[in-house]
Amino acid sequence: MHLWKGNLLVGIKGYHSFGLLKAVRTLGWLSIPFVIVFPQYFSLVPFLLGILFVTALGSSAALHRYFGHKSFKTGPIRHWFLALVGTLSTQGSLALWAVYHRAHHVHSDTEHDPISPTFVGFWRAFFAIQEVSDYDDGDISKKRIVKELRDPAVRFFHNWYWPTIALYVLILGVIDWTLIINMYLLPLATIRAVFGMQNTFGHGVPKLGYRRYDTPDNTVNSPLTNIATFFLGETLHNTHHASPGKYNYSDAWYELDLTGLIIHYFFATPRRT
Repeated sequence: MHLWKGNLLVGIKGYHSFGLLKAVRTLGWLSIPFVIVFPQYFSLVPFLLGILFVTALGSSAALHRYFGHKSFKTGPIRHWFLALVGTLSTQGSLALWAVYHRAHHVHSDTEHDPISPTFVGFWRAFFAIQEVSDYDDGDISKKRIVKELRDPAVRFFHNWYWPTIALYVLILGVIDWTLIINMYLLPLATIRAVFGMQNTFGHGVPKLGYRRYDTPDNTVNSPLTNIATFFLGETLHNTHHASPGKYNYSDAWYELDLTGLIIHYFFATPRRT
């Protein structure tokens, strides 16, 4: 069912080209100057819906906290929904991204962490894209990725990765082509901005935050950048690295984590005691 090409797991039905990922992300970045020059194509309500659907749910809740860290459990229908929106966040295969991100936590802010601004510089960390070759095979291994692919939802959207994204874009285009900008490309740029700030400001470069917990890395909580990233909570990074299995990063009233609240009220099933 799958091929192993070098270090990269390749689904026969869905080749996850990093070049294509970079190209689509570039379109996301270009959508920002486009709507600045042509503001008539920007629509606030569709944009906010895109931020909710693709950025908050797709990237922050699904990709990062659910599949990446398995920080909460949910029902079967919501599980498939999170797999769908996580795929639409266009950050790569759910299986590969989850394994890659856990490797970042293992090597956080060391010379083995390819997205630490301390070692690779601010801009490379800000625009980081997952590359399997960044880590040793022991961290990004076939065995670990295949384990993730045992999940039917993860396997389905791995195999139908680009067709799923293309169908979403097609539906938006049929309704109104400007929805592609407002409900896909701009939210995609927002995702990259959030993770860029997470990888830089969240790791103390520059130092615009505080350390709530004594972690072995340079992570900080940065409420200012949390405001700039729609209060998604991702730049409350010291709290996250202290407790990766926690889905809500807020420990104080001024540490608003909207993603954590959405998870709490709409997705997380109560833990049995």
